[in-house]
Amino acid sequence: MITYNKKQIWPASVLLFIALVLFVAGCKEVQELFEVPQPPVLSSEGIILSKDRVFPQDTIQACIKADNPLSGPLQFEWWASGGQFVMPNDKDTVYWVAPQNGGNFTIYVRVSNSSSSVETHKDIFVSSTALPLVDISIPLEGSYFSLGQNI
Repeated sequence: MITYNKKQIWPASVLLFIALVLFVAGCKEVQELFEVPQPPVLSSEGIILSKDRVFPQDTIQACIKADNPLSGPLQFEWWASGGQFVMPNDKDTVYWVAPQNGGNFTIYVRVSNSSSSVETHKDIFVSSTALPLVDISIPLEGSYFSLGQNI
């Protein structure tokens, strides 16, 4: 029969206790490693614009509706392929100033929570005022228009 005295058991008990405390404390971190990310849920409408067609330097409102499946705040990051945002531009609703040149542009948003993030975008057309809306041409030499003639 093996006998142990208190001097032999005490160090082993302390080491066992410390190992148990470290294991329990580490469980939260291990659990976080295996948790499935839960990104924000965006509305099916996506980015809502106050106008889909604008003129250069027009200002429009852009809005995104999002829910957080986790408790806590959401972070918003907006950017565009042209134009600029009026500060603050880190909310769910922002204001975008169209660029001076016309064309198709894209407005993007990334919505993040403590777990993950999700992105979406929306296209917008900026009408160019640099080109005339009407092309006025003069008749070629030898051609003429008669009164009542369809052009």
